Amino acid sequence: MIASGRGARACAAAAAGGIPLLLGAGMLLLSVRLGPDASWDLRNYHLYDAFAALRKPPFHDLVPAQQQSFNLPLLDLPSLWLRFRLNRWPNLLDALLALPSAVAVMLAWAIGLRLVPARRGADRLALLLAVLFGATGAAGLPTTGTSMSEMPAGCLALAGLLLLLDALDGEPAPGRLLGAGGLFGVAAALKLTLATLGLAALAALALCGVGSLRRRSTRVALLGAGMAAGLVAVAGPWWWHLTALTGNPLFPYFNQLFRSPLLPPAAIADTRFLPHSLGQALAYPFIWGFTRHHVVAELTLRDPRLALALLAGLVCALPPWRKRGIGLGRRGACLLVFCGTGFVLWEAQFSILRYLAPIELLSGLPVLLALRRLARPARVPALLAAVLLACAAVTIYPDWGRASPADTAASVLLPPLPADAMVLLLTGEPMAYVAAYAAPSVRFVGIENNLIHPGDGSLLERRIERAVRGHRGPLYGLEVPDAGGPADAALRFYGLRRLVPCAAVRTNLEQDGLRICALAPTR
Repeated sequence: MIASGRGARACAAAAAGGIPLLLGAGMLLLSVRLGPDASWDLRNYHLYDAFAALRKPPFHDLVPAQQQSFNLPLLDLPSLWLRFRLNRWPNLLDALLALPSAVAVMLAWAIGLRLVPARRGADRLALLLAVLFGATGAAGLPTTGTSMSEMPAGCLALAGLLLLLDALDGEPAPGRLLGAGGLFGVAAALKLTLATLGLAALAALALCGVGSLRRRSTRVALLGAGMAAGLVAVAGPWWWHLTALTGNPLFPYFNQLFRSPLLPPAAIADTRFLPHSLGQALAYPFIWGFTRHHVVAELTLRDPRLALALLAGLVCALPPWRKRGIGLGRRGACLLVFCGTGFVLWEAQFSILRYLAPIELLSGLPVLLALRRLARPARVPALLAAVLLACAAVTIYPDWGRASPADTAASVLLPPLPADAMVLLLTGEPMAYVAAYAAPSVRFVGIENNLIHPGDGSLLERRIERAVRGHRGPLYGLEVPDAGGPADAALRFYGLRRLVPCAAVRTNLEQDGLRICALAPTR
């Protein structure tokens, strides 16, 4: 009997350990099914920034990737290496690029284990459904395996949250808090939009920790010190480089504070999706949750998961009304504060849905906690399955762009260009990736985009103008077919005209391809 009981426990443990592996494998297979990345971000800066960091001196090219030309390329370097080594094995490439998403769902499972027991099959099934609830959301799932994914940096923040939950009980070792903070700091360094998660972690520890105010303050200080150390260790060298190059460590952002002479002292921020009133802010998750809308993305979507997680959080915050009702627990409270604070900061700063992917991944856990308070444990899996199926039935996912089927992940056929050529990117379409398929000596210059406009008078624009007008080698213009007005206006400003016929840049990353035209003076 004893041996039989031990065997049953061993089988249960093996089954529980296999679930996160199956979740991770599912994310890899999903990435293969979705196909190679061809998103706007990949074509604009993820390929280009890594290639330029390795093969081009500073300011050899001039803002071909627009505002994002100056982003820290650290995450893009391994991605670039994989893309060029495995270009002929697109399925393998897709699976490897989805590894961060696979790690993230396994971390979500581990976080869930800190909140609810998984000793019985029903408990494990409920937790599995809760993780699937978040993993199938419209913020994270469509970006799986793409350069737009928040998960390469987001899984570090999730690992930091896991350490933080373990540090809530008793007297945590300082090293654990420093380590958790370091993970949040590195995540923010790799993806500045994730800095809100670090602030949310500080709030969660301050509100949910044990002990006196002094002890809590010390722990928050340790967590914050770890964040600062991780942030500076990873991003510090790049900030130093940008400061020497431009006068602004975060160039071109926050120039109202750092005042680089290259641009006017004004803020550069994407405010298109910010709510316009307190009422709209409160209603935001319900607007995109229950109607077809594009208030938090360029593309139309619908996803009720975060709205349901918000309602579940409110249920969890109420005192238990059932006799011997299931309490929330310190770790559950920490998760709710972390997600709630992260959501509020995200909405105030960005309101761009995909930046919320790490919190969305955890959104099924508040729903699970709420159902455990409202229903008997045996009924929770069925209720959660019904909620998951209802969400799946109404969710509309944004299509960020996948490459058309081909024998290679990225096929870019660029006409031969002379080594001393200069290529002008005539519009703000994402075209900088073409530079990675040309000789490094070819100079790519953006003359009309989301950072520079011909004749805008900034020092950076004047530097670009001098480079274009002073170029003595072959000159080309790169544009989408029938670019029209903006491209024609840019050419008129520089006194240039296209020499026909133009050549096609054939690529499976663009639906209609690109064209490149030799340019000559109009007079």
